[in-house]
Amino acid sequence: MTRTSAEIASLLRCPITRGPLTPLKPDELDEANRLAAAGALRRRDGTPVADKIESGFAPSSGRFFYPVVDGILALLPDSAIFREAPGSRPDGLRDEKRRVRDFYDQTGWQPTPEGLFSESARFGDLRAVTEGYHRNCEERLLRRLPAEGGILLDAGSGPAQNIRDTGASRRFRTRICVDLSRVGLLAAKSRIGDRGIYIQADVADLPLADGCVDAAVCLHVLQHLPPDEQGAALRGLHRVLKPHGRALVVYAWGYHSYLMNIATLPYHLIRIVKDLYLRHAVGRPQARIYFDAHGYRWFRRQTWGFPLEIASWRSLSTPFLKCYVHGGWGGERILRLAVALEDRFPHLMGVVGHYPLFIIEKA
Repeated sequence: MTRTSAEIASLLRCPITRGPLTPLKPDELDEANRLAAAGALRRRDGTPVADKIESGFAPSSGRFFYPVVDGILALLPDSAIFREAPGSRPDGLRDEKRRVRDFYDQTGWQPTPEGLFSESARFGDLRAVTEGYHRNCEERLLRRLPAEGGILLDAGSGPAQNIRDTGASRRFRTRICVDLSRVGLLAAKSRIGDRGIYIQADVADLPLADGCVDAAVCLHVLQHLPPDEQGAALRGLHRVLKPHGRALVVYAWGYHSYLMNIATLPYHLIRIVKDLYLRHAVGRPQARIYFDAHGYRWFRRQTWGFPLEIASWRSLSTPFLKCYVHGGWGGERILRLAVALEDRFPHLMGVVGHYPLFIIEKA
């Protein structure tokens, strides 16, 4: 279902003023493109505007607007386009977020010769022996989503793959895909088409109106934010939910997952040796994505102001799967045991496993 500009505007909140946005009028859009062609428009970060602007959204002051180019709404503060010199401004994206965006634009969402994304080939386990285990984890998420709804927010959507491109899509009339990576959003648009709204924005500062979405997912994203912004991201997801809405957040304990780290020590040693080889022998260190996760105790100490349940999405890490789960080596028995424990003791396995599932409810 294609939504009108006015309907989309009702879902938005300006990341600079925190107020509502309205669509540009046709004469305003024509004037903006004329000024852009003359080199007279600049973004808030000082860079000139060169792309043809399809549409845009502006705050009530009208001093600036956010452009839509190739179907992607650029709703970062530094993406704001001023009709006059923007003057002084606060700092833009933090360095950690730039590193994440650059990783996915330049590496993570680039296709491989096999037709996969580099991120999936590098960080995932695509072997047939683990396919059923991964499918079980996706179904675990689907069971916790509403059976149907109007709007699903996919915070940190990337190209909207896996669960974000299958069962979850069919349950909602509209999907709002929010991501820092323009490359990822263009790939998501090619998959979802007119049923999606595509916004380049900061997940830690969602530019969406209060109570505007029926449900939300945020999968494998939070741990790539600066640690001091991860709590704000969870509170932002709660803010944009409608009453009785639910948000599902898949996190990774990282180095706080002591059980997995001990079990996969050989894997990590091999990776260290490989990185050293690439750095010194080849002179090309492998691209690394920024990652900084909190531990379980940090989440327990926070005062959230809303229910935050911790369950298990997946207890076994990818290094563990690659080290110990192989056909003919009892690998399927290990996976069956893991699934049974995750289903029987979801909170315990969420705490001691590698990938917890945070469930946010809005009363």
